[in-house]
Amino acid sequence: MPAPAPTTAAEPATRIAVLGAPGTGAAALVAAVHRHAAWPAAHLHLVPVGPDTDDAPGALKALRETGCTQAWLMGLDALPPGEALRQEGHDAALRGLLQALGWGHHVFYGDADARLRHALLLGGADMPQRPRSQGATRAVLVGSCEKCSDPECEHRLFQRLLAPQAAGGGPAVTTTAPPSFPGPVPRHW
Repeated sequence: MPAPAPTTAAEPATRIAVLGAPGTGAAALVAAVHRHAAWPAAHLHLVPVGPDTDDAPGALKALRETGCTQAWLMGLDALPPGEALRQEGHDAALRGLLQALGWGHHVFYGDADARLRHALLLGGADMPQRPRSQGATRAVLVGSCEKCSDPECEHRLFQRLLAPQAAGGGPAVTTTAPPSFPGPVPRHW
């Protein structure tokens, strides 16, 4: 009698918390990603979360209970300048929570379309590459921005990296993904 074929359990989907200060579009990004045909839903599950940053212990507990191990954080650049200033404290509190959890995170900047493209690239969606213009070079930044948590610094870096894209180049910088992401993941710096 032949031995039964070995069974392999499917790997559970990676759970990613999607969060941001009020008005930054975290829930809208999750909805747009879920509607996109290229999203690899079997491997990645986005969880929109809105922890109460005034209750750090409760927020940490709530984030742990999501089953997520990493996060996508919405930048403040999409907000009107006055509102962005009012939300800086909330943004800083979210960054502090992510740091306390030890979660790697990506910060999303740009309009809704740019954020959707970023999400699809991070998720490993099969997307056509934009042709690179001749003479386009890839910017290389060295630093430890994941430890900096300065939103202004991140925004300046992001804007410098967008310059080659506006000129017709591809993503300015790519790095490898955190260990739990499947495959290489382009990052914004």
